[in-house]
Amino acid sequence: GEMLAVSSQGDLFTIDPESTYSDSAIKSSNIEEDLLFDQLIPFSEDFVVAVGPAGRPDILAVDLANKTTEKLTMQSPADQTACQPVRVGNDLVVASRQGHVLRINPKTGRAVGAPFLPPVTPGQTTDWKGPAVLSETEFVIPNSRGVLYQLSTENPRNLQKVSSLDIEVPVHSSCVALGPDLKSTRLNSSHANISYAVFCLK
Repeated sequence: GEMLAVSSQGDLFTIDPESTYSDSAIKSSNIEEDLLFDQLIPFSEDFVVAVGPAGRPDILAVDLANKTTEKLTMQSPADQTACQPVRVGNDLVVASRQGHVLRINPKTGRAVGAPFLPPVTPGQTTDWKGPAVLSETEFVIPNSRGVLYQLSTENPRNLQKVSSLDIEVPVHSSCVALGPDLKSTRLNSSHANISYAVFCLK
């Protein structure tokens, strides 16, 4: 089979599986920026999105059928990502350092519907950690203060809160869904080492 690779400049290369070598880009981009894409998110057999680490506003739409790439820049508030985006249904879910959680169309880079914004007191910020996908329409996302939100994308007009859980300990990592359980890491309040916490959703 054919292997494809994407460079940090958005160039697409065909890789020979036998030699793992490619001498030229199939589709050279006009991107002349310092980009960083370190995760591929598949949406279909012919379409994937490359995203970078927290803080990066750029996504790369990769059309495998036509062997083309397009760099998209998410607009405020999605341009200041708090953690790596995830796929939920047909959208990217992006948590912003400004406190919003948004749905982004992966083919345009534009927001879909209204974002979710948790209640905050004046001067308080929301430091989101990585979400865990529960289904094609639901995901959970924790913040560093120890509140876990379950959100739904079923309403096309806005992200809706299904439930929330105060887990009473600061969260310091992304969540991972393992069946009905969620796992994350928390900082032990009396020791400066990491221990594990499991959160169960009924």
